[in-house]
Amino acid sequence: MAKKASARILGPYKEREDRWRLIEVDCNGTRIARYFTSRRDAERAKGSSTRQLKGSEMLVDLVELFLAARIESGRLGTTSTTKSMSSALCSMFAERRVQDVTGRRAADLVESWRESWAVATQKLRLAQAHAFWHWLVEQGYAPANPFDGLKVRGRVNVGKPQLRIDEARRFTQAAMARFESGYRFALAPLLGLLMGMRASEICNRVVRDVDDEGAIIWIDSGKTANARRHLKVPRRLRPMLAIIVQGRDSSEPLWGRGLNGPQRYCRQDLHKLVHLLCDEAGVPRVCPHSLRGLWASLAVESGSASEAVAAALGHGSFDMTAKHYAKPESIHSANCDRADAALFRDPSAKPN
Repeated sequence: MAKKASARILGPYKEREDRWRLIEVDCNGTRIARYFTSRRDAERAKGSSTRQLKGSEMLVDLVELFLAARIESGRLGTTSTTKSMSSALCSMFAERRVQDVTGRRAADLVESWRESWAVATQKLRLAQAHAFWHWLVEQGYAPANPFDGLKVRGRVNVGKPQLRIDEARRFTQAAMARFESGYRFALAPLLGLLMGMRASEICNRVVRDVDDEGAIIWIDSGKTANARRHLKVPRRLRPMLAIIVQGRDSSEPLWGRGLNGPQRYCRQDLHKLVHLLCDEAGVPRVCPHSLRGLWASLAVESGSASEAVAAALGHGSFDMTAKHYAKPESIHSANCDRADAALFRDPSAKPN
């Protein structure tokens, strides 16, 4: 993403004993000179003009600078995450200048979201707006963050709609068909469905994380302190993972370089793929997190202790039994086998 120049005041520059010069530069590069009889007057004028100039900047013009700064700091990818955040911020602050957004207007904006968005989306938009204005304050465009202290009313809906067992089988078949056609990333959703992995854990894996000829996936870090673990891979997925990593450098992103640039695949790419596979399988659309939830549901319903399931998922709710009597990885392995057996059941086999 190319940087857009920001308006600024240069100087003061001394020209002679009783003359000092300031140069005002707008975002288009146009320069205007102003002259003063003392350095003190020039400094005062510079401070006042800088505040006024920065306050008059259009917010949509500053969004690009903000996102470029986030990318440089490594806090934001360059794929659909960037595009989504850019679209959201530009929509929020279209035709508005920095000085236009007061605390009252920010509160009204947050309140207006209730009519259009679910609580989870409102919370995301508030977090994006708050981060943007925090950067504006840091860069001197705004004296304070008008979104400080604001909260979204209501509760986030807990739990995601899940596929039924037969629907999950059709979804799995669609993913396998995509993989066999040469699309390696099609295997990624199955790591959520058959192993309970988070979307970020799936997307952030590198080649060396696939170990023991595809039998184990290592997760060194993640969303929580308990995310570090190694997971047994269901037998049907092992040869496919082995194919993906064969002959590749150990530090390469597992799924390749992503859809929209040099970065690795991101959660939004996985989300789009899951929707595509749902459509191809003729099942209701769900999200990657829902696939992880279905794995947990199958595991709990099979008789596994809920605490052990939480541990295998990388959650922190260990109790004495899970901590001292059952290793999370061993419980996870049994759950993977049950999920694998349920979704790849041989229709000719007789029930026990």
